[in-house]
Amino acid sequence: MSGVAVFLIAIGCADGLRRLTRHRWPPVVSGPVVAVITAAMCGLWHLGDLILVGIAAAASVVWELSCTRAERVGGRRQVAPLVLFGGVLTVLILLSGLGSPVAGPVKAWLGGPR
Repeated sequence: MSGVAVFLIAIGCADGLRRLTRHRWPPVVSGPVVAVITAAMCGLWHLGDLILVGIAAAASVVWELSCTRAERVGGRRQVAPLVLFGGVLTVLILLSGLGSPVAGPVKAWLGGPR
């Protein structure tokens, strides 16, 4: 499920940035950057993790582009981001067995004080 978490964090940050700027490229770039930073903080660097993070990073770019287009055009184009979202979540959940347990600073934070 770490791939799902990385994807949700990446698109959440990118969507927030999309609301703060009128330029198209900062939100598109921020999704993959946030995905990589999140993966690094969670210690997700095994081969299976890299596949999931790669899917999440690529999907965050497509997500931002499709959301920007849907907002601009409207109508039936607004369904595309939702279909993409559901499809990516389905793929990440089906491939969740490839992921390793969370490690790194996030594992220490989740463990709390000892």
